[in-house]
Amino acid sequence: MRNKYALLYLFLFILSCNISAQKVSSVKSIDPVNVNTQQKPIVKKQEVLKQIAQIDSHLSAIEIKRNYVLSDPTEKAMALEQGWFAEMEKIEKSLLNKKNELKALIND
Repeated sequence: MRNKYALLYLFLFILSCNISAQKVSSVKSIDPVNVNTQQKPIVKKQEVLKQIAQIDSHLSAIEIKRNYVLSDPTEKAMALEQGWFAEMEKIEKSLLNKKNELKALIND
C-alpha cells in the first residue's frame, strides 16, 4: 500500500516539475542579452543615509574615547603601550573612506 502512495506522489512531483519547467521556458526572452554591460546597483537612499549616520556615530564615539584616554595619564600610557591610538587612526581612516564611498553612491 505504501508503494502505491509513494509512486503516486513521485508521479505528481515529476508532473509538477515538468509543468513548471514548461512555464519557465515559455517566459524566457528570445532576445539576446549583452552580458558585458554592467548595471549600476540599485541604491536605497534611506539605507545609505542610515549607514552614514552609523559611521558618524562611530567616529564620534572614537573621539569621545580618545579625549577620555588623553585626560587620564594612566589610560594614556596603557593606550600608547598597546598601540590603541594607531589602531583608532586606522579605523577612522577606514570609516571616512567608507563614508565617502556611500556619499558618492547617493550623489550619482
